[in-house]
Amino acid sequence: MQPFTTPKKSLSWYRPATITLVLFCLVSGTSCAADTDKANPAIDAIKVIDAINARSVTPQQDGNSNMGEPPRPANALPLADIPFTFAVIADPQAFRLSSGGNPNSESINGTEWRKINSNLVAALNKYSGVEFAIMNGDVTEFGRSDSWNNVISVYGNLRFPYYFGLGNHDYQNNVGDCTHPDFGFDSNGCAMNSVARMDYELGLYANRLSNFSKDWVRTSSAHWSGSMSYSWDYNGVHFVQLQNYPTYRVELTSWTARYIWIDRSLSWLHEDMRLARLRGMSAIIVNFHQDNDFFSRTATVAERLQFRAIMNTYTPLAIFVGHQHQFAREEHHDDPLFGNVNVYRTGAAFEAKAHIVTYDNKKLTISEMEEKGGVLEQLPDKRYEEYGQPQKPMCLTPGQAGGKDSIYITTFLTDSHWNLRQVSGTDNNVDADPQGNAYMRPWTIGNPYQLWTFVKAYPGWPEFSSWYVIKQTATGRVLDSDADGHVYTRDPTPGSGYQQWWPIKLENGMVQLRNRATNRFLDGDGSRLYTSFGYDMDNHHRSWQLSHGWYRYPPENSRYFKAKTDNAYAYPFPEGKNSNDNWQYLREHNFLDTLPCIAW
Repeated sequence: MQPFTTPKKSLSWYRPATITLVLFCLVSGTSCAADTDKANPAIDAIKVIDAINARSVTPQQDGNSNMGEPPRPANALPLADIPFTFAVIADPQAFRLSSGGNPNSESINGTEWRKINSNLVAALNKYSGVEFAIMNGDVTEFGRSDSWNNVISVYGNLRFPYYFGLGNHDYQNNVGDCTHPDFGFDSNGCAMNSVARMDYELGLYANRLSNFSKDWVRTSSAHWSGSMSYSWDYNGVHFVQLQNYPTYRVELTSWTARYIWIDRSLSWLHEDMRLARLRGMSAIIVNFHQDNDFFSRTATVAERLQFRAIMNTYTPLAIFVGHQHQFAREEHHDDPLFGNVNVYRTGAAFEAKAHIVTYDNKKLTISEMEEKGGVLEQLPDKRYEEYGQPQKPMCLTPGQAGGKDSIYITTFLTDSHWNLRQVSGTDNNVDADPQGNAYMRPWTIGNPYQLWTFVKAYPGWPEFSSWYVIKQTATGRVLDSDADGHVYTRDPTPGSGYQQWWPIKLENGMVQLRNRATNRFLDGDGSRLYTSFGYDMDNHHRSWQLSHGWYRYPPENSRYFKAKTDNAYAYPFPEGKNSNDNWQYLREHNFLDTLPCIAW
């Protein structure tokens, strides 16, 4: 654990809620380094960029850290809830004022903007028990450094940590329309500046937040990709930040050869929420910036169905957004996009508004607050209680004891010898020679060098919550990899993370395979086999079709059944989509539909 350091501010940092957090972190082994960076004066943009380029990050840290590490069996009881209070802020949007003026001018609007936001910060500090804050986008008006520096300077006076998300004003509205000296005065400069700021923050959060995960990769100082979404656990609750909105995509380039690819977050989001449930998180809270503007208008039919299925399967307590500058509660019942999850819009920070949220025993108490006279006041009759939906149970697996009405899922990764065919259309298969050189080759029937068996690294865990060793039939060697992306086969080494792979199930017998030690995905091009970073279910170079080594048929799609009797588990499932006296057939696995239980 990193040493606990005293911030370069007053001892008022040591408030009771913070001391409680410190003690919790000390007991749990979580890093509790004080958030001194935000307490300091404004960070100069060029120093941020220098820090990004100079910071040494191991390949594992630079990938999707902590994804796929359920610390205990998937059917364990939920973790204990600990009540706590947090604030939700949106749209500081330096230097916007409701009275008008020039929102991009510090000289015109800066003084009044700082006054309003400083008063909000002071009122938040006075409010009893707030342990952290979430800032849901539109940090700035146009992504310029003076705006960022002022936000960091003002909100650095909070006596508790706060966590950024970006909005359309930070890196969407200014694409191709705003230069910045740190990015060669390219027209994407201001958008890149906001992305660089967020990248810097993600580096800080990785060492401070429990079970931190991110969908963001820096393969070099000049090449970044992902959605910048991130998540963490706090006192039995899983928090997710999806930035602008879940399907936002943009390519940012500059003549200085910097390349940034912002991708949608849906693939990462599904896996992140699945793993949170598998490790016992009893509640989920989702954050992003826009709910009813670009997201609802631009998402494809498949994206809308996928997001809705994720919401209804993993049943977050609530979604918090900003963007509209006005408080609102959107109640949803079978909504085509949000399913049954309610959305709370936070009023604008530049109008001194914020949500105060208390979590207690799977219930949220949400209050709309406004700073008046130096204190936070609740708006009349603007307090809500959110109980969320019943959680889906963990799936049981064949033969596992369970009573009547228990829900089961059929076996997907059987003990068969499988070909791993790349889905990209090349018809190439994972292959390796006796010396351990791994590559891709066209399929040949029954070729034992192209046959692989999935063996659980830790017997006894459910197949959908297990690391696997992938063993070659011809040699008994296993698929191995290193931090630089090379793939080969080696003799088995028990416990080696480089030889363990986490299957992410797609449809029709397809999987993506993530390496435990590096967080990189099995990938390939032509005859080359390697690993690369990034979640993307639509990337066919990282998708692998399992097929029988001799007959080429894929494994059957996972099916769900409900037990009709207390001893149904002692009997096999019926064939196909049939039911019988012991089992009621429910459905096949489909990521575009709500799943009846938590598994893949």
